[in-house]
Amino acid sequence: MPRLSPSLLLQAHKIHALLPLLLRPCRDLQSAQNELRWLREHALAITSSSRDSPNSNRYLRTVTGAGWRTNLRQLCEQRARGVPLQYLLGSQPFGALDIKCRRGVLIPRPETEAYTTHLAHQILRFLPSTTTGKSFRILDLCTGTGCIALLLHSLLHPRIPNLQITGIDISPLAIGLARQNLASNIAQNLLSPAAKDQVSFNEGNAFDTRLIASSGGGKQGRQRSTEQAEGGERRQAGSGCGCGSEWDVIISNPPYISPEGYKRTTSRSVRNFEPRLALVPPSSASVPISTAPISASTSTSILSTSAPAPALKSSQSISSTTTTDADRDGDTFYPSLLQHAAASGAQFSLLEVADLAQAKRVVRLATAQKGVWDVVEIWRDWPAQQTQQAQQGLGSGLDEYRSCGGIEAESKGERGPRTGEAGVVAGREMVKGMKGVEEGDVPVRGQGNGRAVVCWRAGGGSAWFSG
Repeated sequence: MPRLSPSLLLQAHKIHALLPLLLRPCRDLQSAQNELRWLREHALAITSSSRDSPNSNRYLRTVTGAGWRTNLRQLCEQRARGVPLQYLLGSQPFGALDIKCRRGVLIPRPETEAYTTHLAHQILRFLPSTTTGKSFRILDLCTGTGCIALLLHSLLHPRIPNLQITGIDISPLAIGLARQNLASNIAQNLLSPAAKDQVSFNEGNAFDTRLIASSGGGKQGRQRSTEQAEGGERRQAGSGCGCGSEWDVIISNPPYISPEGYKRTTSRSVRNFEPRLALVPPSSASVPISTAPISASTSTSILSTSAPAPALKSSQSISSTTTTDADRDGDTFYPSLLQHAAASGAQFSLLEVADLAQAKRVVRLATAQKGVWDVVEIWRDWPAQQTQQAQQGLGSGLDEYRSCGGIEAESKGERGPRTGEAGVVAGREMVKGMKGVEEGDVPVRGQGNGRAVVCWRAGGGSAWFSG
């Protein structure tokens, strides 16, 4: 990291005596000024509230009768030591929601917000006239703060009143915070009161399908199970594993950074303050690949039932790629997550990844599940930001995938396609040579680095992307 110039530090001090402290983590004057403003507002708020209740900010030392200026200096000093701004302020905006952040739980990122919002908008393009009396079930694995599950409810509930969203995480601290975020956003009128019964967060291991099978969400899910048992209804079973479409959507932001990448690519602030558990997966040698189907509630699905394909075998995992062993150490979760999606009959699966290189490896895993996914795509950091050329040519996702040829995409994924450049065909950037379901190449949406691999089935998920 380059050193800050004395002239920049002097300029910052002339503006405000505390600004040089914030230049250390921010590295530029404008960002430092923004953070100073937010920290000042927070210092004023906590100083006022501490007169009536004890201060709950763990980064402030208890000072009897301390004024807001003392609190502000403490906050700036903590920020200069690398404490993330979200932990100091206690929250992070995520869409229209206010997500509480606490040390020990991963901070929500703007790229995660971007693909969650884009996914919700794509769902709503398909579902407006088909939701009456039917449920829509979403499983969020490695939920963390619950930000994905809560934002999806916020965006989908006005048009899909019968939602069931379940978040799973191995960390008790994360599940506790997710439940706080559910209650807090309802209390602030940022989330519909219906979320209290429609969103649930349960502690569990994403590799353990037996736990996921018992994770049906909330009061609504329990009522539906009771009603079906009393009525003697039976779900139509799909071939293969003998289960129908239990989840409509499975989404996950799992740990995906290899131990080597964690040391090499993450910032000091991330390594010192954010939980390694949420960033680096366990050793692949210690993770079993389960073949049990995942069960949700027993209500009728909006989307058509598809027969799950055979489970992905560990020998298929990533052997065909040219990546290094150190890189593959970050891919531990993906075989199980894709297997969950296939076995449960999910119509759509979205898995966050670190970059385009990892996205390609996950694409190979998905396409190895023969007969499961009709379309596999890569979404970049900002999937809704299409170039002018892409916007003019954007058509039906499934038809386009089957008809268009591939053009070489950028190998490192540092930026999206630019107007007039090779890399966009019929409104899509393509990654050449990654054979997909129909022996075509893999479409890439949006701009930025590779951020998610998305898969869907014909007759269900593919209709979400119709023009």
